[in-house]
Amino acid sequence: MKKVTIVHEDKAEIQMDVDKDTTVSDLRYWAGFSIDKHYEHIELLHNNRKMEHDRTLESYNLGKNDKVEVYQKLWRGMLVQNEHLDSSLEIRSRKEELECEEKGDYSG
Repeated sequence: MKKVTIVHEDKAEIQMDVDKDTTVSDLRYWAGFSIDKHYEHIELLHNNRKMEHDRTLESYNLGKNDKVEVYQKLWRGMLVQNEHLDSSLEIRSRKEELECEEKGDYSG
């Protein structure tokens, strides 16, 4: 089991246990909870593509220096750190709405 720490801009921290069955939806829930937003209003992106909710985090092979972005209007930003693997996943905010397209490209 691995520990993921979600660190909000105001220094509040939430820890969650991650195992091989932890899904993107699970992380969305905790990310939303930590910023007082309903998880359905945010999306996680990896390499400018929406992460599929039913896939596991393990299936994305997230490693050191991988970045995951959260898209939610007027969201301020937080950092997710995976201490077990000595890697960090930076979650950045954008002041724009996520498009409805399920697997579209969100670059630029």
